[in-house]
Amino acid sequence: MIANIGVDKLVLNEQGLAKTVDGLELSFSATAKGYGIDKVAQLLESRGITSYMVEIGGELRISGEKPNGQGWVIAIEQPDAEPGKREVHRILLPGSMGIATSGDYRIFYIMDGETYTHLIDPLTGMPIKHDLVSVTVLHPSAMTADGLATALTVMGMEKAQAYAQDNNLAVYLIAKSPDGLVTYSSPAFEPYL
Repeated sequence: MIANIGVDKLVLNEQGLAKTVDGLELSFSATAKGYGIDKVAQLLESRGITSYMVEIGGELRISGEKPNGQGWVIAIEQPDAEPGKREVHRILLPGSMGIATSGDYRIFYIMDGETYTHLIDPLTGMPIKHDLVSVTVLHPSAMTADGLATALTVMGMEKAQAYAQDNNLAVYLIAKSPDGLVTYSSPAFEPYL
């Protein structure tokens, strides 16, 4: 399986992008929703619309105010809520911003009593297995927020925290621990809580 993973298995030739191995698949799910959101936001702004909320599959980009003149209020979902129930973990006041959350608590499957997430570690080609369960990223670009949320989730708590600090990213992390949920809010994220 790992032999079929990696950008190094693609080449650009006269015909366009080509695969160098059989079985290679391309997935743009880490940034496609954010890209689409940014394109819709650009269209709205080109038509003079400055207050909006664009949402695709849980990723967002917001600008301006709601019709009632109040700022947008966004919730981060509680990742350990009962299946089928949505509970609020944290409330954000993000202003005009792209917002993306990635996690392992919604899309997963169970096989032989083992839970597998949809998030794949590119180093092993296998679903991730660690304590980080939810990552929310704020960024002016919804596409960038979308890609960062997925990448940071794959990294795990320690690496994601260090990456967020080193790159001054607005990031909110939620991890599981034996005592319940543990959270981390980067200094760049704090003003939005």
